[in-house]
Amino acid sequence: MTAPVLGAVDLTALAGGTARFASVLARLAGARVTLLHVREPGEPEEEGAERLASLARAVAGADLEVTTESAQGDPAEAIVRRAAALGASAIVLGTHGGRGLERLMLGSVAETVLHRAGRPVATLRGPEHAAGPIRRIVCGVDLEDTAPLLEATRLAALSSAELVAVHAVKDLPEEGVRGLVPASYAPALLEEARRRVGRTVSTVTLQPERVRTLVVPGSPSRALVRIAGEESADLLVVGVHRHVLGSTTHPVVRGAHCPVLTIPPGGAGAVGGREIA
Repeated sequence: MTAPVLGAVDLTALAGGTARFASVLARLAGARVTLLHVREPGEPEEEGAERLASLARAVAGADLEVTTESAQGDPAEAIVRRAAALGASAIVLGTHGGRGLERLMLGSVAETVLHRAGRPVATLRGPEHAAGPIRRIVCGVDLEDTAPLLEATRLAALSSAELVAVHAVKDLPEEGVRGLVPASYAPALLEEARRRVGRTVSTVTLQPERVRTLVVPGSPSRALVRIAGEESADLLVVGVHRHVLGSTTHPVVRGAHCPVLTIPPGGAGAVGGREIA
């Protein structure tokens, strides 16, 4: 059976978007959805059960099986543990679903899950693009780890979406900003980066001519957030590396207005585990 997509939901307004996007990924992959609610101490179980049932009814259909589960304890630990037990192909959760200070930052739950899940994790800041369809995917190209590009290519094929592969040359300053590298070096460095990205795309993708590549100077995180907005991307795919979340992934997850799918090093797992015909 195809590995399920685990949607971690709470009792906030963002839960609806989380459930919807989990269903979007699951339908693409031919998988089922498990909606998990982790109760906080003192939270009535009945309230969570009613909310879960309502969310399941909203996204289920003849083409999608949705089951619900509840647990109590530390949310991040419960989500990671249940995803492992299910063999979930992906986890979907909101980044502003917590209470108190978690509404002002990425949130300890999402950050811990991103670090520890060992599988693709989709995060949402809001309802934008949560209901699909996925028509355009922006992917951050890491020349040292092709797993994000491989997964983005797979999802683009499953959804018939346009794929925009973005690589930022962080040693070069953004336009209009002074940097340590002389401006005269920029054309040669950008051209070399374009060649390397082109070789990577040709190696990873079956139809490289269908991938649009952009090579830009400056910060990778700022470039990805900016381009995803300019392209009205429905999904942004990036890599996540242990101990270096803050370098690119963290600001992308915090800044993007579309869902962000983070891929662990080496591409552990794939959404739905479904092969491309």
